[in-house]
Amino acid sequence: MKKIPHLLSVSFLAFAFTACSSADNSENPTHAAAAAKKSAKKNDVAIVNNPVTSVAVTDAQGQPSMAFIDRLPVGFVIRATCESGTCDWLKVTQVERGGIDSEPKFNFDFQRGETMHSSDYPVDAKGVQIRWLSDKPKGVVVCSRQHPYASIGGQGDDLKLSPAGVGGALQIPANTYFAACHGESGDDASLAAKYGYNLK
Repeated sequence: MKKIPHLLSVSFLAFAFTACSSADNSENPTHAAAAAKKSAKKNDVAIVNNPVTSVAVTDAQGQPSMAFIDRLPVGFVIRATCESGTCDWLKVTQVERGGIDSEPKFNFDFQRGETMHSSDYPVDAKGVQIRWLSDKPKGVVVCSRQHPYASIGGQGDDLKLSPAGVGGALQIPANTYFAACHGESGDDASLAAKYGYNLK
């Protein structure tokens, strides 16, 4: 009977030590920061490996909706342009919507990425291992049937979207426009035909 208090004391001390250790770990800023960094890294990998590449809307008959989408989600990956064996990509890191419902204006923060290709270019980012760069340009898009506009990194213009496609450097703002306004990117000529643009 005299040993019971001693055993209880040992058990209580062990419990108290465990509780203190747990509290110390949870309150340790270094430990908390490391856990947060690890969690953020996992989330970033998930975005890269499973990119959002389409939020296009269709009607009841499965035809493409002519209305503009509400907004692109963070993590959406745009195929900006592909030429000379290289594709440029833009990943949405932040988006704000303004303007009016009939002609919404979007302000974007992007992260630029690139890939190298020896054969056919990918249509979108699915299954593509993109090397993300430190370059983080801003973008502005105004969705309009008559005066579509897109600017990336301060360079942009009114876009003459049509089934003939746009050339050169305008492919980047054109594909960004289709992503921001219609929810998909890829080939601007095909998308212009799909969504009824034929501007001269």
